[in-house]
Amino acid sequence: MDPNLNSKPKTNKKIKIAVAAAAAVLILLGAVILIATLAQSSSPAEFKITERVLHVSGMYGRDIPLDDTDGVRLVETPVTLLRRNNGSSIGNVRKGYFSAEGYDNEVYVNLTDCNIFYIEIDGGGQYCLINRATEEQTRDLYESILEAIGEVADTEKISVS
Repeated sequence: MDPNLNSKPKTNKKIKIAVAAAAAVLILLGAVILIATLAQSSSPAEFKITERVLHVSGMYGRDIPLDDTDGVRLVETPVTLLRRNNGSSIGNVRKGYFSAEGYDNEVYVNLTDCNIFYIEIDGGGQYCLINRATEEQTRDLYESILEAIGEVADTEKISVS
């Protein structure tokens, strides 16, 4: 009997085990990447103002130059987002670029909760809509932005119809 005849089934078994192990590693890696992406996109952004630039951190973060603004408003009426063009929408957290009711062009959105008021920054027709987790935190951010651009905060909320 040829000794090589018995080695072929063992080789096939080893290949099957190696393929199964590689597939398990890829599936596990994919799951870890998916969970990390979901966690990152649903976490609230950090806002920092330096040298007249509002830095928005996180997924779909961006730098918003405050020198180029045509206005900053605190808007009480919740925004109605019509369509996500490029962004994330998990729970009440919206980040990225959306079509929104009342705006001709797509708007940059970083909203922790669409049901509370938000800050509208007009960058020459390119709008940014942002807020924090609470109305108090949003108002504090609004006042910091106004301070950075040298305006005085209006204590009244602005309603847009």
